[in-house]
Amino acid sequence: MFVSPNLIAQMTLSTTFRYCCLFLLLTVAKGFCQDNYAFRWYTADNNELPQSSIKAIVADKYNFIWMTTENGLVRYDGNTFIAFNASNTNLQGSRFTDIFGSVEKDSLVCYNEGKKS
Repeated sequence: MFVSPNLIAQMTLSTTFRYCCLFLLLTVAKGFCQDNYAFRWYTADNNELPQSSIKAIVADKYNFIWMTTENGLVRYDGNTFIAFNASNTNLQGSRFTDIFGSVEKDSLVCYNEGKKS
């Protein structure tokens, strides 16, 4: 089978053009990306979370992030974690699993192991 040199040159040019376009696209996209971001790893080891195993995460309409753990319900406001568990509330158990309800209606509910909200 004979393949013309003109066809090979056309295919090579087409492939080269695609790679150049991809390179330019990635270079331009890099200019729009955020360069100065902060990264921090939160765990129970540094006493910021009551327990590292998070079961559910929900953001409410007031921009708080709520997390359920096996050692309490945790609210994060963007800076600090506040844990609600048996040691600082009148709850009998601290193991929470799911968050139910509606964010739009401002009716989030979660139950601990004793089915107490």
